[in-house]
Amino acid sequence: MLKYPQVWFRCRPGDGLSYQDASLVFFARDSNGHFWNIGRDIGFTEQTLGRGIAMADVEGNGRLDMAVANQYGPSYFYYNACPVCKNYLGLHLMLPLKPSGSTECTIVDGPPDFAAVPARAAIGATAVLHLPDGHSVIQEVDGGNGHSGKRSPGLHFGLGDLPDGTPVAVDIHWRDGDGVVHKEQDQIQSGRWHTVYLGWRSAQEYAYGR
Repeated sequence: MLKYPQVWFRCRPGDGLSYQDASLVFFARDSNGHFWNIGRDIGFTEQTLGRGIAMADVEGNGRLDMAVANQYGPSYFYYNACPVCKNYLGLHLMLPLKPSGSTECTIVDGPPDFAAVPARAAIGATAVLHLPDGHSVIQEVDGGNGHSGKRSPGLHFGLGDLPDGTPVAVDIHWRDGDGVVHKEQDQIQSGRWHTVYLGWRSAQEYAYGR
């Protein structure tokens, strides 16, 4: 049907899906597990028709920020100015651009240094955190999913009231360029971002220590 423009759906200024409530929503979960829309309570009052969202910790401070693309209107960036936030642990899982033949991993503090270490986000890799209270949480590197939802490939874990600097047991699973699945187990400190180079041949080669 694509070659017949006359049968395409009409899309003119004023048309839009879910246009009856043209304001952003923000769902938060209460102590009973129910989700409530608190968008207007946190300042989402402008009449816009959101069509795309991207999430990222743009300053590396553990607070997630977001950008929203709107239909028939300007886009907005929402900076997270939380004055007192809970603890977190952030992971950038990276694969070398050139296979090294190693199954070892190198962990460094901070974001990836692309100038020093040529690497890419390990799409499909997973990290399982085993928390001190016995709970486990899992995330997968995917960079966002859905029609117009995007996010940083970095994995952000909210840890609530867990003290800053607490070692957390982490299981990392990834597939190398040959399709072979690997697993790494580490203790990683909470309260900061870390970069994990998966299957890196030599940490000393780039003057990085474990």
